[in-house]
Amino acid sequence: MFSFLMTGVAGLLWIPFIVWGVYVLRLQYKFHEELHTSTKRITAAAVFLFIMFELRTAQVTMQNSPGLFILTVLALLASTTALYGHMFVSMASQMMVDMIHPNQDVAIEQPDYASAEALEEVGDLEGALSEYLVMARIFPRETECILKVAEAYLKLDRVDEAVKYFERALEKSGHDESAYRVTNRLSGIYQRIQDKPDEAKEVLHKFIDRFPKSSYVESAQRKLRMMEPAAAPKPFKSVSDLLEPPPTDLLG
Repeated sequence: MFSFLMTGVAGLLWIPFIVWGVYVLRLQYKFHEELHTSTKRITAAAVFLFIMFELRTAQVTMQNSPGLFILTVLALLASTTALYGHMFVSMASQMMVDMIHPNQDVAIEQPDYASAEALEEVGDLEGALSEYLVMARIFPRETECILKVAEAYLKLDRVDEAVKYFERALEKSGHDESAYRVTNRLSGIYQRIQDKPDEAKEVLHKFIDRFPKSSYVESAQRKLRMMEPAAAPKPFKSVSDLLEPPPTDLLG
């Protein structure tokens, strides 16, 4: 009876293990964000307890099936690596940084772009991009970090990745000034680089809808009017129409 209960609990625990793991993966690879440090630690502890419980359950219920026990262990290792491996790597990297710079505060208040900008100056755009990505992961809500990543991708001619980060920066821009700056940049990329006039218009319309009282609305509307195709000249009925005298009100 006890082993049956343990098996049932062990099976149910796989549900939050997988659901939370998929969420963490989606957060990392789709939105390029990471969990807060404290949340990472709680998650790591929960994953460790889950593995220990699953292994103990397997030992109790599979005493006479060593082959099945080994397969269970391998399945646990594979699923943990797939779902949470990147998180453990990130935590290990942060620990190494803390060991190298022990005098720094654990919580950095402001992003430091010095190393990334230095790499840009010497032409190492890939290295600069890596540094900006690290900053964006440490400060996932800092719009400027995201914009730095977007511009770095653009300099590397990786336009699709750049657009994703510009769109993400636009979502996180809470003020009309910063939002319009990103909107203007993104609409220009859509129109001039990607040849997507509809997307360029849409991003401007979204800004107007989001900040209807902004002083930048007039500028956005002007850009929209400039995107409209010029009206075609009215056709004339015959060549003689061109020879007719103009109306008297135009002659003064």
